[in-house]
Amino acid sequence: MILEGLITTINEDRSVNISPMGPIVDASMRELTLRPYQTSTTYRNLKRTRQGVLHVTDDVELLARAAVGRLDPLPELLPAQAVEGWILAGACRWYAFQVRSLDDSQQRTTISAEVVDSDRIRDFFGFNRAKHAVVEAAILATRTKFLPAAEIRGEFARLAVLVEKTGGPAERRAFAFLDNHVTRALGGGLAPGAIVVKAPSRLHFGMFSFGQPGVRQFGGAGAMIDSPGAELRFSIADRLQVVGPSCGRLRGFAERVARGAEWIPPGIPCRIDARSVPPEHAGLGSGTQLGMAVAIGLNAFFGGPWRTAEEFARASGRGRRSAIGLHGAMAGGFLIEAGKFADDAISPLISRIELPSDWRFALFWPRGEQGLAGQAELQAFERLPPTPATATQALCQQALLELAPAAAEQDFDRFSESLYRFGRTAGQCFAAEQGGSYASPRIAQLVDRLRSLDIRGAGQSSWGPAVFALTADVQRAQELVAQIAGEAPDLESLVAAPANCGVRADPS
Repeated sequence: MILEGLITTINEDRSVNISPMGPIVDASMRELTLRPYQTSTTYRNLKRTRQGVLHVTDDVELLARAAVGRLDPLPELLPAQAVEGWILAGACRWYAFQVRSLDDSQQRTTISAEVVDSDRIRDFFGFNRAKHAVVEAAILATRTKFLPAAEIRGEFARLAVLVEKTGGPAERRAFAFLDNHVTRALGGGLAPGAIVVKAPSRLHFGMFSFGQPGVRQFGGAGAMIDSPGAELRFSIADRLQVVGPSCGRLRGFAERVARGAEWIPPGIPCRIDARSVPPEHAGLGSGTQLGMAVAIGLNAFFGGPWRTAEEFARASGRGRRSAIGLHGAMAGGFLIEAGKFADDAISPLISRIELPSDWRFALFWPRGEQGLAGQAELQAFERLPPTPATATQALCQQALLELAPAAAEQDFDRFSESLYRFGRTAGQCFAAEQGGSYASPRIAQLVDRLRSLDIRGAGQSSWGPAVFALTADVQRAQELVAQIAGEAPDLESLVAAPANCGVRADPS
């Protein structure tokens, strides 16, 4: 069997080298078979001096630091008598040995050695899953140059559960030390410690087209806002656990993401705490933002390779129609997408512009109401007549020649008026389902009321029922919310800033 331990040898300058190694041993412990790599200091020392000392220890902090060559200061050492070497004073048992034969015809040398002296210093602590987990982590830490990063991070995530459940302070310190070492060695990616993912919400101002044969479908314009956003915390667990609002939906996203990610360990050993989520089916893109937040979070948590909107969209199953929320989850800002052909994975992004940080969107929606989503939304698109070519032309012209330039120039008045016209024209393409440009007479009346209060940039987001009202600053937005709340107390409302960055995953 292989016995994991520490071996001391003598360097050419007479200093002591301490390295982890697992020789093959039998029950008698009279003979050892060692297989060091020829690039290792232990190999060079044994070939030169032909003697060393093997130690059995339960000191996992010593094992961890020895594994990555960071023993400063050295532990207490005692001189060996039967060989020229040193004994670790804190070890449980030690075995001094001499080399009998050395075969370095292979990349890993085979060394046969005879134990010439041994002794017990103290009792072995006993079996403990956390100590074994640290030993496994120490072995992984020595292999960062030739094992896939995703495999190492996935194993660390699994081992962290054992350390957390059964370890004491020494085991936790040792594991954290190795965790930090591996994180640096793999390029500074997020370690398997807890992370917090924050996702913005999405306003969709309208689509360019649908139902027209031979042209791009959907497309359109929209913007990301910082509230009501999603906040999810990812931490180690022995299996997938999802806690908090929308937990069923989040679990579904996590399971879907894991099916397409071989680097996520079996069982998805992660706990997802939903600290906040946006309201569902309100026109704020909650499904896409939650799906992207889960995909981005799991990718960061387990050290995955995904980097593009298309990869995250495929993993979470989003982007079958609009891609505003997908691109917005990656970068934020005011966005225009081109639309997609049948074979396209997602619609390409053609413009992204940061909106001024002073601008604010006041949001309103009737309490308890929801817009179309899922199968009902799909059926609505199947019933709708194709977008007239003249409407598509007008919408594209409005987005590219009015909205985008006004956003780039931070022209609030021009952007606001163009935003209203774009939304009203886009909404008219849905009149067969909505009864007009807006989801209901109540929503139409609210938009008219906002316009009467000199809010030029008012409209409905997606299928609604959320209505947005663009203001030049937070004070005007707060005044507007207070006024509308006094007139219609059954409306939910809040003030949101433009979100000029996408989903963020940061250490907890």
